[in-house]
Amino acid sequence: MTLGNEQRVHKRAIVKVEITFKTGKQLMTSYMHNVSCGGLFIKTDKPLPLDTEIVLNFRLPNSYRLFKTKGLVVWVSPPGGKKMPGIGVQFREMSEEDAGYLEKVIEKLTEVESD
Repeated sequence: MTLGNEQRVHKRAIVKVEITFKTGKQLMTSYMHNVSCGGLFIKTDKPLPLDTEIVLNFRLPNSYRLFKTKGLVVWVSPPGGKKMPGIGVQFREMSEEDAGYLEKVIEKLTEVESD
């Protein structure tokens, strides 16, 4: 998958919040760089391989809700390249309630960005 001129399906909010993610028995903490209703980008110098299933835990700015959902690594930006190193993660099995709340929070965050 290219990192260049891809077309976005969902509105994307730029955020810098801590995120924990787990694969197997390994628990990692890093920072989320952006989020949409379809997934998010995690900045990391130690990217996971494509198709790795992970469990995500995060809170968004001005939100009380702890999101807990599964994700799948769908693209990787390796360290040392021109792009920020990290992984693109697609949400899997997010509850309808969380997905609806996430959409509202992203809408508010993107309104602030466009002001």
